[in-house]
Amino acid sequence: MLHTECEDANHRQPWWNVFKPVLDAVVPCCICHPLLLFCLYSPPATVATVTGTIICPTDNGRVKIAMQNPAQTSPFVTLELPLHTSHFAALVRGETNRIVFTCPREPDGCSMRPLLSAPVWTMLCNGRKMGFAVQRTGSHKDASLLEMIRSVSAGAGLLPDKEGLGEQKYLRGQFIRTVGSSDSEAYHLVDPSGCFGQELSLFFLRN
Repeated sequence: MLHTECEDANHRQPWWNVFKPVLDAVVPCCICHPLLLFCLYSPPATVATVTGTIICPTDNGRVKIAMQNPAQTSPFVTLELPLHTSHFAALVRGETNRIVFTCPREPDGCSMRPLLSAPVWTMLCNGRKMGFAVQRTGSHKDASLLEMIRSVSAGAGLLPDKEGLGEQKYLRGQFIRTVGSSDSEAYHLVDPSGCFGQELSLFFLRN
């Protein structure tokens, strides 16, 4: 059963005060942590946002990022990163985090497909090349995990093993989507506290 612990609006902590300790805890350990969710923020309906979820297996498997439109259950993009949970947790502890995904243009004469449909992306994190992220179609496992946290608009927590899926830690938030052109899109994490000391942005570029 999924338990939720919400903070009073007058006592909300800055997003990263909650986000960073969870990242620290993502590194696998022998202690079994109880499920803990932080329901922090629901952006106004007038703000165009998408929901982003970072899934971190507690067995130190590969991290995934899934992006969904709020009214839909299936992600419009799911990427498996070339990073295991412990490596990812160490990389994103800084104040400003920029993750860039790049893919090559289609050969001359080929029709241009939608940007986010590219099967393979070169990934850079804070300017460092990490390897290749791979597009994954929605699996039953991913769909089940996202269904378990469908009611969470922003937060972080631990999902218990269910149906043999294994324990999964997750980070979930609302991202403002900016389309620069048919070759570029950016997703910026909404900062509910108004504290801009730390940021998380995802960039998709075709070059």
